[in-house]
Amino acid sequence: MVETRFECWVSATESQASHAALTIRVATVFEARGDLLTHALTIWRWGRQHEALPRGKPLGSFELWAQWCRDPLLALGCRDPIDRLAEIKAADPKRRALTDIFDAWWSCHQDDTLKASDIDDGIVQLIDAKALRSDGKVSRQKLARFLTQHADTRVGGYHLEQIKDTARTRPVAYYKLGFTGSTTTE
Repeated sequence: MVETRFECWVSATESQASHAALTIRVATVFEARGDLLTHALTIWRWGRQHEALPRGKPLGSFELWAQWCRDPLLALGCRDPIDRLAEIKAADPKRRALTDIFDAWWSCHQDDTLKASDIDDGIVQLIDAKALRSDGKVSRQKLARFLTQHADTRVGGYHLEQIKDTARTRPVAYYKLGFTGSTTTE
């Protein structure tokens, strides 16, 4: 037996009408949960019996999920959720801002290996408008925090890599931006 439980939390700021509509939708799902589960398991079983289904776009290490769950739905005419994932990523303002920073970095430094202090002031301004102090120097802490937080980040076809020089008593961090040109797997 499979037990399902839906809990709907609605904030106090939502209107009564919205809350009532949501309650009705949840109640409808409760009433139909047996049929919904039956349909889901039927589709899953059908997909497992037909191994030669058309494959969707790859998604990291989710090959088994894609084969068992997504591909049967694609064969039945449903939209690939990976398409929606690309739309969501493209509309994300943080990803766009980071891509803008990496675009500026690439146009200025290409794939040069740099210390944080060697990064162009224009790029530092994009990273944090407050990173430049009143004396015109860069706040090393703000820049280092950004670079450390985004080390190994892949976005917009770029990859920011942190390289530590451990040959010194105090390790020095260098940064290198790589460009693959591929944005499909990010």
